[in-house]
Amino acid sequence: MSSSNITDQSALFAIKFGIKFNPTNVLAHNWTTSTSFCNWIGVTCSTRRQRVTVLDLGHMCLQGTISPHLSNLSFLVVLDQQNNSFHDNNFTGGIPEELGMLLELRYLFLGENYNLLGTIPLSLGNITKLEYLVVERSRLTGSIPFAIFNLSSLLCIFFPHLEDLNGSIAEAIRSLPKIETFYIGNNKIAGTIPPSLDNISSLVQLYLGDGHIHGNIPNDLGRLSKLIEFNIEVNYLTRATPQEIFNISLQSVCLDFSDLSGNLPKIVGLRLPNLMLLQLQNNQLGGNIAAYLSNSSRLTGLNLEDNLFTRPMLTNFENLSLENLVVEDNQFNGILPNSIGNRTSPLLLFAVSNCQTIGHIPRGIGYFENLNILFLANNGLTGTIPSTIGKLQSLQRLHLNGNKMEGIIPNELCLLKKLGELSLQNNGLSGPIPPCIGNISLLQKVLLGSNALNSSIPVNLWSLENLIVLNLSSNNFGGSLPLNTGKLEVIKNMDLSRNKFLGNISPFIGAFLLLRSLNQSRNSFEGIIPQSFGDLIALESIDLSYNNLSSSIPKSLEKLSEANLLGVGSFGSVYRGMLSDGTDVVVKILNLQVDGAFRSFDAECQVLRTIRHRNLVKVISSCSNPEVRALVLKCMPNGSLEKWLYSHNYCLNFFQWVSIMLDVALALEYLHHGQSEPIVHCDLNEAKQCSVR
Repeated sequence: MSSSNITDQSALFAIKFGIKFNPTNVLAHNWTTSTSFCNWIGVTCSTRRQRVTVLDLGHMCLQGTISPHLSNLSFLVVLDQQNNSFHDNNFTGGIPEELGMLLELRYLFLGENYNLLGTIPLSLGNITKLEYLVVERSRLTGSIPFAIFNLSSLLCIFFPHLEDLNGSIAEAIRSLPKIETFYIGNNKIAGTIPPSLDNISSLVQLYLGDGHIHGNIPNDLGRLSKLIEFNIEVNYLTRATPQEIFNISLQSVCLDFSDLSGNLPKIVGLRLPNLMLLQLQNNQLGGNIAAYLSNSSRLTGLNLEDNLFTRPMLTNFENLSLENLVVEDNQFNGILPNSIGNRTSPLLLFAVSNCQTIGHIPRGIGYFENLNILFLANNGLTGTIPSTIGKLQSLQRLHLNGNKMEGIIPNELCLLKKLGELSLQNNGLSGPIPPCIGNISLLQKVLLGSNALNSSIPVNLWSLENLIVLNLSSNNFGGSLPLNTGKLEVIKNMDLSRNKFLGNISPFIGAFLLLRSLNQSRNSFEGIIPQSFGDLIALESIDLSYNNLSSSIPKSLEKLSEANLLGVGSFGSVYRGMLSDGTDVVVKILNLQVDGAFRSFDAECQVLRTIRHRNLVKVISSCSNPEVRALVLKCMPNGSLEKWLYSHNYCLNFFQWVSIMLDVALALEYLHHGQSEPIVHCDLNEAKQCSVR
């Protein structure tokens, strides 16, 4: 064996020595002197010189250190150590500086090494032949070295989910004449989008999502004639989307959650024949949905949710290949297009809730045979539920609540064997619940409240073993409930209030050990409250008022009194609650006895109805009557910032502190300068800030 081959073999043994955990022991058994190192697993050698050119240790779940002896593999072209748990020798650095000595290296893959620490070394700028640089899902910090942008051979920079990466995107990016993929997202990189990007004519994929980019989208990005994917979602952009970026090559455009305003560009005759995905949700974009989208025959995903768009909706469904259409929370004020159902559609998700949509549901809706989700809630839809809805054999979630629909619930609904959520509350539906409802065995949520439904509850409804939420409130149901309702073993929320039920309350409800909320108020139940209710260990709220019950509340239920209280402020109290559909919320209830409370509530409502920012808690609804003033807000699952800052059970690192400070500052900046009239909080503290991650 020549001295150069010995050098390679010694380097490989050093690499093996640095691996502390090898779950399959493949290296221990295979990397031995009994066979040539060119035949070792993960090693490829050149044919003539027998020098190592490829070292592929990816996806082996290895743990240990990245050995600096890698630099002795001087003919190495490909280094793949993805999806392992490598770290540096001293547990304080990161990628070894010695990798910069691999002058023949063209492919460097270090993705998904969660324990990789430190910074990206400057020495990588010495690898002048490097074409692919992939480092993702690691704990690297610092900024991208300027020297990286001098590697003129680079085709791909792929740095997603380096959450502590900071700095800005250097203007020197123009020095990457061959770059095709520039993917730097899910981090703390700030600053603006450098205009010099438009000089990189080779760029195919540009991803700067989920960072701290601000400012405008440069108009000249439209000169990137090869650009296929353009993603700058979840940032802090301003102004409208420039018309120049919509060039004919684009296949994917994602600008959601980016504070964009204005209208989509109006260009007569503009065609986007290659567009497959357009995501603009959660901005402040308005105007009409551009008609040219109807000519994007390859479009499979369109999300315009939570904007200010007005009619018309897309009309030429027959020209599209849409699989996901989400346009909820807009201001269309029109009818569903008659073209719905002209032919069998590949549509999987159709979401048009909260859009002021009126008219009937077209019978052609039944042609969406592949549909999984149909959301048409909180509109002004009238007429009946078309029987053709029974053709949607793949449907899993059906939301028609909050409309003005009348007539009966069609028996054809029972043909939807895969249905898991049925939400029809707040309509004018009448008649009985179809007796066949028990055939929809996968149902988890049945929400039929606030209609004019009558008769008794079908017996087989109580056999729905997967049912989690049942709301039949505010109808005209009557009769007695069956004494044995024992199959509802996973139910968490049951509301039968405001009906005409008779007889005794079933003691079998006490066997629903997961039940959190029970409301049977305003009926004609009689007898005693079953002692078995004391076994409801998960119960948070119960209301049996306005019945003809003859016993007092069992002592076992007294624990519920203040269980949901989260805090008390100067104008009221804050409680954890649950909507009738099972959604967790926070309810802020005003103390009407406090001087100035009404004025404070009105001012808060006026402010909250106009603001929209990703760092401000979203208001779901409000309640205002002579007895109660309340705000219903989205529940933040991780609690208050105060808990994270001062509890011994939680520990934030320095970069998490900085990230929190920046997020709070950006929210305040929006309140102070993002509205026509400045908004001042006046009572900002840690207890009133929430954590979502």
